[in-house]
Amino acid sequence: MQTHPDESAAPAHTVAVSDAPTLLAGHSTLASAALSALRVVSALLLMQHGVQKLFGLLLPAERGFSGAPDLFTRTWFAGMLETFGALLLLLGLFTRPVAFVLSGLMAFAYFIAHAGDNFWPILNGGELAALFCFVFLALSALGGGRFSLDHLIARRQGRVPTTAAVTESSAAQPYPIDRRKRRRRSKRRV
Repeated sequence: MQTHPDESAAPAHTVAVSDAPTLLAGHSTLASAALSALRVVSALLLMQHGVQKLFGLLLPAERGFSGAPDLFTRTWFAGMLETFGALLLLLGLFTRPVAFVLSGLMAFAYFIAHAGDNFWPILNGGELAALFCFVFLALSALGGGRFSLDHLIARRQGRVPTTAAVTESSAAQPYPIDRRKRRRRSKRRV
């Protein structure tokens, strides 16, 4: 049985999940800007909750601040992660691991503080925690985008090709053909 010369070769153009900085490299600047805007705005919104817990800032006038939470309590951990994790997200530094931890924090917050009151997030007041959870989960999968410190560091280390290089290589190489199609083609040629 004859094999096609390309059958044993690796696919011409594939994008691995581990090559995260290149996932959006071929997309438009608008898509990268939208991802970065989502990251920055989510970080700013979450940071407000953290500074409320830790420092009593941005509290409504009728709600007085009773002092910083005791060290190593649940509230202290939540405030630290919300404040300083959000700061890292804002900068786009260590975006994936930080976003993953914050996603877990928001899931934890939802089930500890809200889910016991009612099943529906709109009725138990947990819609913001649920939304943050999935936004951060998406950021942990997609990364910080082109406008982040992670991307800048990866580019300086040569791990991220420029947009022109990705677009050029994508256009020059065809989409990989799966094995079944290759087998069918090789059988036809015999």
